[in-house]
Amino acid sequence: MRHWLIPVLLFCTVSSLTAVEWRRHSPIDVVGTLDLPWQVGILIPPTVFWLSLHFPQSPTADDRDVGGFYSTRLTVCQSYYADRAMVYMPVFSIGDRWRSWLSSALEAYLVELDDPRGSTWGAGGDVIMRWHLLQRFGASLYYEWELGFIVTEDVFPPGGTRLNFAPSHALGLRIPLNDDVHLLMAYQHVHISNGDIFGDRNPGFDSNGAYLGVQVRR
Repeated sequence: MRHWLIPVLLFCTVSSLTAVEWRRHSPIDVVGTLDLPWQVGILIPPTVFWLSLHFPQSPTADDRDVGGFYSTRLTVCQSYYADRAMVYMPVFSIGDRWRSWLSSALEAYLVELDDPRGSTWGAGGDVIMRWHLLQRFGASLYYEWELGFIVTEDVFPPGGTRLNFAPSHALGLRIPLNDDVHLLMAYQHVHISNGDIFGDRNPGFDSNGAYLGVQVRR
């Protein structure tokens, strides 16, 4: 019943790729001929997630595949612009796996932004939605999408604002270490901008990188 979701999610992922770099934080931005606003692309993942909740759990799924969890990870990304700024984010989350193939979480994080034009630090939080697209032997290949806010001590990017949106997406692996602990690793794109909402200027910031973390059943 949920097989139609896989092409939609793969579209969100593949359309976020330009050559070897993830440059698009809005999954439909690549469809330039449609000339759709970024707000429309932002709505795609939560809409798909809401629809996903209406599909029942597979009758063959193990009860251990659902339930609550805690997780922590470290994200390290680098801007692909000339500044080559670095992003360091220790992240802590609490969430639920609603189906064997669907989970979500609330996250809180600290962030260090090491930019030669002006470095700063801050904190933020977001909602994360994760679809486990392929599952074998307790491991899964997943696509995740996050939307939240970040507040920094100084304006970031330079010329921007202290309060920004911080959407991101990732393609990752969840690997069991035992029945209660899983290793998380993913390739991630992180975007920071005010969306022309929190200020008169919106320089924007994009970076690519990876994260490594651990998820524990609660």
